[in-house]
Amino acid sequence: MAGAEVTIGSQDAETPAVGTTVLLGQATGGGTVKVLVSDLLDRDQHTGTEATADIADGAVTLAKLGADAVDGTKIADDAVDSEHVAAGALDTEHYAAASVDAAALGTGAVTTAKLAADAVDGTKLADDSVDSEHVAAGALDTEHYAAGSVDTAALGADAVDGTKIADDAVDSEHIAAGAIDPEHFAAAAVETAAIADGAVTANKLGSGSVTAVKMAADAVDGSNIADNSIDSEHYVDGSIDPAHFAASAVETAAIAALAVTTAKLAADAVDSTKLADDAVGNEHLQDNAVDTTEIADAAVTTAKLAADAVDGTKVADDAIDSEHLAAGSIDAEHFAAGAVDTTALGADAVNGDKIADDSIDSEHYVDGSIDTAHIADAQVTLAKLASAAKRVPLSLDVSLSVGETHYVPVPAAGTVISGHSAADDALTGAPETITLKNDAGSAMTDGVITIADGGAEGDVDSCTPSDNNTFSAGEKIEVVVGGESGTAVRANLVIWYELS
Repeated sequence: MAGAEVTIGSQDAETPAVGTTVLLGQATGGGTVKVLVSDLLDRDQHTGTEATADIADGAVTLAKLGADAVDGTKIADDAVDSEHVAAGALDTEHYAAASVDAAALGTGAVTTAKLAADAVDGTKLADDSVDSEHVAAGALDTEHYAAGSVDTAALGADAVDGTKIADDAVDSEHIAAGAIDPEHFAAAAVETAAIADGAVTANKLGSGSVTAVKMAADAVDGSNIADNSIDSEHYVDGSIDPAHFAASAVETAAIAALAVTTAKLAADAVDSTKLADDAVGNEHLQDNAVDTTEIADAAVTTAKLAADAVDGTKVADDAIDSEHLAAGSIDAEHFAAGAVDTTALGADAVNGDKIADDSIDSEHYVDGSIDTAHIADAQVTLAKLASAAKRVPLSLDVSLSVGETHYVPVPAAGTVISGHSAADDALTGAPETITLKNDAGSAMTDGVITIADGGAEGDVDSCTPSDNNTFSAGEKIEVVVGGESGTAVRANLVIWYELS
């Protein structure tokens, strides 16, 4: 059958016995393929490559499994039941934390040996489950008893002796009727309070034994007293109280002067009908006793008000006018910030005393309001003067016929602003120049005056220096006449000099 293709069919019959021959499939070239079951089940014939589909159901028996061959990955979830677990096979390491719950424990499974020390606390004990058999002798001390928990039923016979009873704790309710016989009475132990009313009969009394001290309070009532036998001598001072007075029995004549004190008056007993006119003085009034309803309209006059009694809370809004204010009573602390505006100031109210130093600036001066009288001596310095006010003219008469140099001393430090010339006559022949120089002899920029040839008599020519034109005190201006025209004409030169 070499090279023959074999088709493997299903085996519907039950698993055959070892050694029998079964038909597994049919070859495509004809013929059948058979194999012994023993050949299929022989472990030595397996290559380890068989897939699950190649293994018949139920073919893997216990004998076919190697030791430890079935691990956790081979067992389906919830597949292991109690029948699969050997007795005693589960030890501590197999239990997950808190995995053993109440349902997993058998009845009586938790024995004393299984409980850790102090494991059973109050939360583990069912109500009413602890009986006397569970409590060790002497185990219950004072701290274990709840208040009132030891009742009569819990006490043994004669368990409560004298040492267990607190002083003054036994009252009549605790003593059985007839339980106290003569041997239980100490000498003089029976006092008046212990004798029932009517219990002392005549035969119990010795002759003359009832003296005043033997009589109980209120023992002698009206039936024992003869009419009109009680006089004032029989009354103890202060012994007659209200209960003994008949209605309206005490008249004015019976009341001693000043006998009616405050303690004798009932609440609200003294109304306006009981008060004499003008009888209530200040000493009779409690603090804060007089409220608004007791005060008549307009009754509170100035004389009634205490010093400083009227504060801001007592004054209505906008109620205080100028007529209410004393002269000079409003000082600085009474003014709110910004409260005094222009309308509140009187004419000439703000004098020098009211103005802070250095607080008046140019914005506060009316134009033209500062006259000579307000300027202190020597207060107007050069820095305070406008430029035009600081300029002074420096005049010089020069001849234009020949070239020559003139020197003009400056009065103080300053700047040459401009130069101006006016000739006595017209020039003929050529224009004439006048050059202005600084103290070092350097020509001033834009500092040359040019007088035109043929100009008219009195023509004014000028220059405006822009550089090399500043001087210190004690220096000089150098004036150079060119003499270019050769005309015998003179000119008047004016140099405008600004002090600095």
